[in-house]
Amino acid sequence: MTIETGGPAFPVTSDGTESAQFAFGLSRRDWFAGMAMQGLWSNPSCDYSHEEAAETAYKQADAMLAEWRRERELDGGSERWVM
Repeated sequence: MTIETGGPAFPVTSDGTESAQFAFGLSRRDWFAGMAMQGLWSNPSCDYSHEEAAETAYKQADAMLAEWRRERELDGGSERWVM
C-alpha cells in the first residue's frame, strides 16, 4: 500500500522554481501528524494511549492533506509560496 505523503514539508529550491526542489527530512504528512499530536497532548484531559494518539494524529494529517490537494486542484495545481 502506498501512502500519499504530500511531498516534503520544507522543500528547498536552488533557483526558486518548483521543478528544482530538494527534499530533506519530514513529509507534509509527518509534519501535519506531529502538529496534530501536539494538539492532542496539550489537552490535560487527553487519555489516549500512544497508539491511539498516533492513529488519531495521522487520520487528522490525512484529512489535512486531502483538503490541501483539493485546494491545489481549485487553484489550478500551482504551488504558492507566500512570505
